[in-house]
Amino acid sequence: MLALPSVSPAAKVTFTAVGQLFVNTSVGSTAVLSGLINSVDIKALARIVYAVLTPSFLFSSTLHTLSKYGFSPDLLCMPFCAALQVLLALMLARKVVLPLLGIDRNSDEGRELALLSTFGNPGIYPLLLWTELFGRNYLGSPALLPQLTAYMTFYLLGTSPMLWSVGKAIMMNGKGTDEACLVGEAEDCIGPSRITKVLKALRALITPPPVAGALMGVLVASVPPLRALFVGPNAPLNSIVSSIDFLGKAYLPSASLVLAGSFVGEARFRFGKGKKEKVKVKGKVVDGLKRRIFAVGCIRFVLLPTVGLTVLRTLCFMGIFPAPLVNPALWFFFATQFMTPPAQNTVIVAQLAGSPAGATRIARALFILYVISAVPVSIVFSRMIPFCGL
Repeated sequence: MLALPSVSPAAKVTFTAVGQLFVNTSVGSTAVLSGLINSVDIKALARIVYAVLTPSFLFSSTLHTLSKYGFSPDLLCMPFCAALQVLLALMLARKVVLPLLGIDRNSDEGRELALLSTFGNPGIYPLLLWTELFGRNYLGSPALLPQLTAYMTFYLLGTSPMLWSVGKAIMMNGKGTDEACLVGEAEDCIGPSRITKVLKALRALITPPPVAGALMGVLVASVPPLRALFVGPNAPLNSIVSSIDFLGKAYLPSASLVLAGSFVGEARFRFGKGKKEKVKVKGKVVDGLKRRIFAVGCIRFVLLPTVGLTVLRTLCFMGIFPAPLVNPALWFFFATQFMTPPAQNTVIVAQLAGSPAGATRIARALFILYVISAVPVSIVFSRMIPFCGL
């Protein structure tokens, strides 16, 4: 009898997670193509995800994580580490990849590439991977899953403010936004009102609804009287938390539907069936989608993990960062974050920035990048599992 080739746990888990995303996107695409959902519905759903479902998800995950595990130095550092990674990815995009490819950072393509390259998927994609890898006990280490989830929750406190504020500013090229000073639009920060504009930009980081939801979760969990009111089966206001938990569970399917709708919906009305996107580079016509895949893939799957893991090893050598065998969960968490494909919510950011055509181009690139991601992620996981002693 012919034996099937063995598949490593890392390869199996990544392809399983990508398969789930493919099914979700296929269902949403079918709904759009059949006429059940149109582009207006997708835009409305994007606003609901932004203003209701994402804040509910972040409030719920932050509240429950802190109530169960409390604060620790590792958790408190996560938002700052997330912000540094975002800025590193933006720098790699604007200072390395875009100039090498001859892409104007202020063009539509340049802004979309910067958005895709800067923001990874720090929550849902890693959670699918970790659940398959540790939650199903493939490696005999189920205790790692709660710890990784706790890291993820606090990491989102760093990425979410920057995605919904800086990400929108990138798409709008800094025009009409308080965040212009934070994305390198120097002309908006010159003059006597510079300090005021910088303070407004920093304030804008915490005002988007998703960020407000996460901060409310931190507030309730960290103040004992509030925690006693909301958390626990006997808490007087526990029903409110249960309702928010229920709304938070709708985040993933709704965001997947926005991704699917943006992938096929706008294309039906704007580009036409089967028409490829073309751009001119130095007088030559180039397939814009292929350039996006190449540019973003270089940053998300090659440059960022190489630079990120090199920094961690250097810090470890200097005695600042724990060794892999001392804290394997921390190393595995960062290795995953360095390899994640672009955030699904970049599609929603483009919709909110008033660029439905850009959302379509981003969604097309996302679909391919998520499929491709299974290969580099499985390679890195296969190396990191023994490296971390898992």
